[in-house]
Amino acid sequence: MRQEYQETLNNIPKKNLIYLDESGFDLSMRKEYGWKVRGQRLYDNKKGQRKYLKRITVISAYSNNTNKLVAPFYFEGNTNSEMFNLWIKEILLPELKPNQTIIMSPSQI
Repeated sequence: MRQEYQETLNNIPKKNLIYLDESGFDLSMRKEYGWKVRGQRLYDNKKGQRKYLKRITVISAYSNNTNKLVAPFYFEGNTNSEMFNLWIKEILLPELKPNQTIIMSPSQI
């Protein structure tokens, strides 16, 4: 399967490749306090429930042809299939050119 994928990918002109990815940022991740000997970095785990944290999600694509982001989109909350499909239909697809191929990693969306 991997070899078939690579062969298919090799037949697509590099300029037609569009890479897609999603990432998120939890804005309440900093620790309120901690102690360590001066000059040494403090490492620790933050406990808590994610549902109470403010999260910003970013979805975008990258054009191999222009070396630029395509259809950047951000919103407050987590990505779900509804938000992802909205981005595909309303934001990404109108910016794509004929013969461009979208590549994305497997996802739980």
